Amino acid sequence: MLERLSGSWSGSEIMFDSPWSAAGTASGQFSFSHSPVGVWLREYRQQRADGSEFLAHEVYQQQSNGEIWLFGFDTFGFAPLEPARGRLDGNTLTLLKATPRGQARHCWTIADALDYRVDISVQDSAEFLPFLQASYRRETASPSAPPLS
Repeated sequence: MLERLSGSWSGSEIMFDSPWSAAGTASGQFSFSHSPVGVWLREYRQQRADGSEFLAHEVYQQQSNGEIWLFGFDTFGFAPLEPARGRLDGNTLTLLKATPRGQARHCWTIADALDYRVDISVQDSAEFLPFLQASYRRETASPSAPPLS
């Protein structure tokens, strides 16, 4: 599935109120590419309607058991203590990350577009709430990127 994300993407995003950001809209752009060392890299830039921006560098690695790990570094500044972990189910990749601040569930779904959703539970709460919803279109594909559907 990770190879299906290869290329440059852009789209619209909806952010929900959270301890880290206010609700609002943004545009997001990212590139997703395979590294010579066998991992996938995502370079992400979010431009918010208020003029501020959020940047992230993410490293994805598929394990021999099929599990996918994500290590993310971003302008929030929280270093990853453990990777987000998850698996592919059909056209959806779901990754779950636990930190002292709570949990984040990242869901990527590939259909006609690439839909991305992040839900969070803050500290000891068992309830997940929306944090980000986005829909992206591929701007350019890498030479080896297969079609979305």
